Amino acid sequence: MNFEDFKDRLLAALPDDHPDGQPFKLAQVGLFALRHSFMSQSEAVFHQPMLTLVLQGAQDIHVRDTTVTLDVGDTLLINQDVPVISSVTQASLSKPYIALLFAVDVAILHALQSRMPELHNRKPADGSSSDAHQSPELIDALGRYLRFDPGSVDYRILGQSARVEIHLKLLLADNIDGLEAILDRGRRADRIGKAISLIRSGYTKPISVDDLAAAAGMGTSSFYAHFQYVTGSTPVSYIKDMRLHKARSLITQNSQSVSSAAFSVGYSSRSQFSREYKRKFGVSPSLDIR
Repeated sequence: MNFEDFKDRLLAALPDDHPDGQPFKLAQVGLFALRHSFMSQSEAVFHQPMLTLVLQGAQDIHVRDTTVTLDVGDTLLINQDVPVISSVTQASLSKPYIALLFAVDVAILHALQSRMPELHNRKPADGSSSDAHQSPELIDALGRYLRFDPGSVDYRILGQSARVEIHLKLLLADNIDGLEAILDRGRRADRIGKAISLIRSGYTKPISVDDLAAAAGMGTSSFYAHFQYVTGSTPVSYIKDMRLHKARSLITQNSQSVSSAAFSVGYSSRSQFSREYKRKFGVSPSLDIR
């Protein structure tokens, strides 16, 4: 399947009435389609390990202190749960931004790695993301997976194999280095993931580092070091970022008042919230209200 055929098939699977800018879950496991008909303001999202392939338009991705520009045919691998700021820079009603998202299954990666000893000697990549131009082999594997009719016998028998093949192409791609970081984290990431789940379910209330360490089954000092290694952030900064990103979404997308958004994410002081919001996003929250 060539690149244009791939794009046409993805567009055909994306309903015309699906909300702009919201990922649409396709019937094939792990596949999502994304469309933006207009250039978008930066918006906060939290990703599991996810591969993005841009099929039309362009986008800037901000991960921590790094900005990556994605054009047609570029891929981005976010290799862990981190706050991501996304800005669509090329999009219109007649030619919207279109991207395919593929959820990376860490269990599949580990299973493949155990059968490929040569991968154990590859140096883990630093950072939380990596980008590269698409490879024909990866496009072909994704296209064949997308081509399956999810209700067919072929999909029930061969669909999982096709999904595993995509992971294999990612592992073998020299120009996508973020997977080594996923694999290297191993059991540490699994433990830290339990703490991140606790943060996600209770970030509006005070959470101590001791509570998070207990959820991860680790001592406090060990947890602190491992949390920074996996997320690139301290637990306190991670919680603050999650609160601020959620508050910005409430203000810009749900038109909540500054006070309401601040209270919803756990702030008791509007002035403190406004200071930290402006420090984070460079603009006061009142100016973000649509």
